[in-house]
Amino acid sequence: MLKRFVPVIIALLVVPAVVIPTFLKAELMSSEDSIVIAVDEVITDDLFLAAETVTNNGRVEGTVFTAGGTVVVDGEVTGDVYAAGGMVTIKGTVEDDVVVTGGTVTLQSANVAGSLIAMGGVITIDSQTSVGGSIVTAGGLVSIAGDVGRNVVGGAGTMAIDANVGKSIDVGVGQLTIGGATKVGGDVTYTSDTDASISSGSTIAGNVSRLEPSDRISGYKGMNGIDEQVLRNARVGFIIWSYLSVLVVGFVLLYIAKPFVEGSVDLLSERSLTALFWGFIAFFISGPILLLLLMSVIGIHLSTLLTFGLGLGLYLGQIVVGLALGRFVSKSLNMTNQSAYVLLALGLLVLYVLTLIPYISFATFVVTAFVGFGGILLYLRDVISASRLR
Repeated sequence: MLKRFVPVIIALLVVPAVVIPTFLKAELMSSEDSIVIAVDEVITDDLFLAAETVTNNGRVEGTVFTAGGTVVVDGEVTGDVYAAGGMVTIKGTVEDDVVVTGGTVTLQSANVAGSLIAMGGVITIDSQTSVGGSIVTAGGLVSIAGDVGRNVVGGAGTMAIDANVGKSIDVGVGQLTIGGATKVGGDVTYTSDTDASISSGSTIAGNVSRLEPSDRISGYKGMNGIDEQVLRNARVGFIIWSYLSVLVVGFVLLYIAKPFVEGSVDLLSERSLTALFWGFIAFFISGPILLLLLMSVIGIHLSTLLTFGLGLGLYLGQIVVGLALGRFVSKSLNMTNQSAYVLLALGLLVLYVLTLIPYISFATFVVTAFVGFGGILLYLRDVISASRLR
């Protein structure tokens, strides 16, 4: 049974095993407000930046790890760049790979020597950007106008490509558009329900193939071992994507509602058993209440709101627990004076690793959901009680 989880567990265990020691060795800069690395500043070490607004205009001779509500990398980095935030913009020169996730991801006049892995709601790569390796992307709206040295791989609701691609394009999309400036050195393969819009001015050296989604799935059947491998890879990708997406939501929530998040964490830490109790009670009484509401016309609308609120509370609960875990781990490792963004990233990482361990994964998931939700309910109760006393 454990073998099924090995690739996923390794994928996330390697991160804390490598990244956390790197954080401890690297130069750490964290703030509740903003951090700016000046144009003339040179940092000869790996660098970790975390704040509501992060701007790196200097030169970093190492790897950059950066997270915040708004992140701008406009300097020179000799190593990799790992960035996460609500809005992330890469403008500078990166001599290795870029891994970025955010609500909005923009590469503007950037020069990436290695490959780019980008995940977000809107991903824009302008015509002045160049990527020496491949682009791997997952997003709602993806636009690629900059040159790509190797391949374009990924998926999107809508994807527009109007650039030089050294090798092949292999994507899964709702709608694919290939512009007149596009030159592809190999094949174009896309999985979609609709035909791509391909400009007559584009140049494609290989073949253009459209696969129906059902064709690609059925194509895996009957091939020894490949369907299991595909599912395993998909599981790994889903877990990593889940971690990154929750992290981004957490960063945004800290940016716009920090008192709410930290207040819930404080109450959870002080009254964890009480939080678990109230989270448990709220979850189980919601079922009968929903059934009663569904019996009336007006109640149908109320039941929709209740279901949405319950789902939202359970989802945000993992952010609350993640920040609480981050505080605990930070204290245990003697990592003092770290910002809430750093602590959230660290705590969620620990939480996701725990949920992947067989035999305790389900219990971890349930406890996390109930405790986090209960902490939120306790905070809201205290806020309402305080408002009545005014």
